[in-house]
Amino acid sequence: MWPVVALTLFVVTFGFVLGGLVVGGKVQARPVSFLLFSGLFLFSSFFGMLVSLFTTGWFPFRLLDVVIVALCFVFIVSCFMRFHPTFGFFQFDGRANMILFAVISFFLGLQLGMLGWRTFFILFLALVFTAGLFAGGVFQVRAVMKFYSRQPSFHFLPLIWLLFATVLKLL
Repeated sequence: MWPVVALTLFVVTFGFVLGGLVVGGKVQARPVSFLLFSGLFLFSSFFGMLVSLFTTGWFPFRLLDVVIVALCFVFIVSCFMRFHPTFGFFQFDGRANMILFAVISFFLGLQLGMLGWRTFFILFLALVFTAGLFAGGVFQVRAVMKFYSRQPSFHFLPLIWLLFATVLKLL
């Protein structure tokens, strides 16, 4: 039961962080972008769950934790490198962060499938991820409006949260 709780908390935190990253630029994020990330999470994690039907017996579960942590570190570095003050972390021409997000979601679905949780739990996690996504976006907008004049690098705060959540995933 503990891996399911830890994975659910990681998904909520990942959604909260991604919501903060979506609204990171000066150009206002559209609600469609939140739905795009929710749909991409649902599709990628569901595909990972389907792939787990073929890999359950021979693929070590703990190795997936290490792969997800490594991909999250690469995602953090990619976000730092691709940040644009006007367009934020997800520009129109750059797809690297979106691909990394989809791969992380795929491995989360693979991990859920290896635990034996199937379609309804993936749908529940997609709803939880969407709620975290909207909550992270609202929190980041309010925090930037309040603290941006004193600390212009406040847009990177969600990446620090992702760093802590990633390190806790290894425990």
